[in-house]
Order: sequence, then structure tokens, then C-alpha cells
Amino acid sequence: PIVLWAVDNAGRIVWRRGNSGTLTGLGIRSEIGRSIFDLFQDKIPDLRRIFDEALVSGSHAQEVCLDGIHTLRCQYTQYHDDNNNVLGIRGIAYDVTERKQLEERLRQANLRLEELATRDPLTGVLNTRGLQDALHQHSARLRRGLSTALSGLFVDCDDFKEINDRLGHAGGDHVLRSIAERIVGQLRVFDAVARVGGDEFIVLLSGATLEQAQIAAERVRNAIANAPISFDNTTLQPTISLADADLSDACDNVEELYKRTRKGIVEAKAGGKNRVVWIEDRRRTAAG
Repeated sequence: PIVLWAVDNAGRIVWRRGNSGTLTGLGIRSEIGRSIFDLFQDKIPDLRRIFDEALVSGSHAQEVCLDGIHTLRCQYTQYHDDNNNVLGIRGIAYDVTERKQLEERLRQANLRLEELATRDPLTGVLNTRGLQDALHQHSARLRRGLSTALSGLFVDCDDFKEINDRLGHAGGDHVLRSIAERIVGQLRVFDAVARVGGDEFIVLLSGATLEQAQIAAERVRNAIANAPISFDNTTLQPTISLADADLSDACDNVEELYKRTRKGIVEAKAGGKNRVVWIEDRRRTAAG
């Protein structure tokens, strides 16, 4: 322990051992007789409640940081006179700063591992697992009535094999990264973008109707089609084909989402590529 102390029923320090002066800025003599509420209330806002609880229950424990650097594990217990009357609270504090720092590093590492588990390492967008998590969250919001619409876009890079053959795998990777960045750049921060195949992406547009998704799809298509990409002294103009689907029936399975959105790509490719196909429009037409 770095410090031991005792306070009376009014919270005045009656005894102290250790180096708490480095935390309070006072020496032992200056602390004796001082109220803990005067010394620490601004650093421990719920100190009065903790003190009262310890007087009633007999014990309490907490972790506090008094100087912005050191974390102390404090344990409080009652002490009594010969007639078992409560005289005050006796405390002991341990420096657990290193443990807390280790816990924070472990927490950050776990967050990083979770990030790596849900992200595509090449493009930085979500992978299939990350897409499943996002789809589950969006579908749950639909079922709870917290959202009224959800649309999906399937994005396929046109003639990507030719791009790969021309630039090599490093150049193909560069093109994929550039396309992913441009897709993300045309969307809102709460939309989800995932790479689900070699040159295939799926986008979830939260709260977007089919009509709004159509506008977003054209914006994404134009961002790719009107901006050449250069690699190793070679400049080319990639294009993408997109299929749009209404997912407002709370589709929550990536495989189903993949099937539902990808079927429009065949039509887009057959129609000359660099196009957007509205899957829901075709279904409505067929139904009519």
C-alpha cells in the first residue's frame, strides 16, 4: 500500500501513514485535522455518498485517480471504540496504475483484433463478417420500428480480369483500393461498405428508400467512371456495374443479401456495363 489513513465520523483526517502528500500537495501535518471533503471532493465527486455508505455498511472499495496519472485502489472499513461505537473510517490505498495501464493496452488490443476480424485487409472496408454484423443491426432496427427503410447496392468492377492482366496483381490491388475509397467517399458515415469477393462490394444504405438508393448508386457510379486511376506510369478508366435492391423486409442474412442484389449484375453487364439496375423496379413491373 502507498498510504493508510483514518478519518472520524465528520470526515476529518485523524491519522495517516504513507506518501499521499504527493497526491494532495500537502504534508502529513497539513493534512491532519483537514476534512477529506475539502481535500478530495473536487476529485471524487461522489465522495460524500461513499463515505456515508461506508459508515452504514461497514466497508466500501473503489478505484480513483487523483492526479490524472496514478490510479489508486481504495478500501474503506469502519473502526470502533471499546463499546463497538463507530468512530470513523479507516482506509488503505494501493497503487494499481500499472495494472490499469495494462488493462487499457489489452482493451485497445482486443478492439484492434475485433477490427481486424471484421475488416478487409486490402481495402479497409468491412469483410463478410463485418457485413453480417452491420446487416443484423440494420435489420433489428427495422423490426423494432427504429428505421423505416433499408436498401442495398451490389457493386461489381467491370472487366477487372483485364485490369489485373494489364497491371499485375499489385496494380489490381491499387485499383480495388481506389474504387473502395471512392465508394466510401460518396456515402454517409453510417452507411456500410463491404468487400464480398475479389472485385465485388455490397453497400447497405440505412434509412434509404429505393429511390434514394438509386440516386446514391448513380453518384457512386459517376465517381468511378469519371476519375481515371494511375499506377506505375499507366492510366486507365475503370467502371463499375451496380444493382439496387429494397431490403426493407429486414433481410438479415448475407447469403440472401448476396443472391438478392447480385442477380441484377447479370442484366447490367448484358446491357453494356457501367450501369445501374434497379432490382425492385423489375419486381414491381413483373408484379404489375
